[in-house]
Amino acid sequence: WTLVVNDGYDLSKVSYGGQPVNQIDDVVIVDTLSRGQTLRADSVKVWAVTSGGARTAVDFAKPINIVEDPENLTTTFTLTLLKANGTAYSLAKNIKLEITYTTEVNEDIQIDQGNGNSASLGNVAVLKGNGLTVSKQVEEKYRIVQSIATAEVKQFPVVIEKTDIVTGEVLPGAVFRLSKVA
Repeated sequence: WTLVVNDGYDLSKVSYGGQPVNQIDDVVIVDTLSRGQTLRADSVKVWAVTSGGARTAVDFAKPINIVEDPENLTTTFTLTLLKANGTAYSLAKNIKLEITYTTEVNEDIQIDQGNGNSASLGNVAVLKGNGLTVSKQVEEKYRIVQSIATAEVKQFPVVIEKTDIVTGEVLPGAVFRLSKVA
């Protein structure tokens, strides 16, 4: 996922108390993931991007505050953005933020089998700062066409013994030949 804040580099479209905003102080991003997603907290990255395209990493409070709602099966995470010195981050009008992260589909996803095995994944992202709240909802529909699984394989020795069918005793000196079958 990629969330973009202040994409047009123009906070004047945002107003607070009837006045245009030139800067948003104490920036916090709250994002609620729809059912069926698990946040990979180690994947979260935040970038400040100038209108000239220069990118600078923006720090955030760690660990990320992650709350799972067992009733709705959603996950909400909160990013409190910080300056390099650890103080609260301020978003200037000539900067946009790009927040990227990865989610994994989990067992709570709802597959609509009557609609081509599709599933909707979405999120509601909220920008907060100085009493200001701006919300955006995104929903994307995906067709589940392949399931991918990983497995761990461990090596171990194999011992093959030839035994007498009547007595069950190991036959000493038995020889085996391994060959590749085409």
